[in-house]
Amino acid sequence: MISGLNNMDTLTQTHDDTLTARSLYDVDFYQWVFYNADLLRQGRFAEIDLENIIEELERM
Repeated sequence: MISGLNNMDTLTQTHDDTLTARSLYDVDFYQWVFYNADLLRQGRFAEIDLENIIEELERM
């Protein structure tokens, strides 16, 4: 298990009102990845940073 995942579970539960997936992208890419993965696992598709996810996939 990746250690950052537990932190992201806490992050998505405690900072939903102040933190968005898009704003996290500009602050901490590593956390942004796990935050969006967690949102996807939870089925919270409307909250993911789709624009930046697409951009990152195109860069691969």
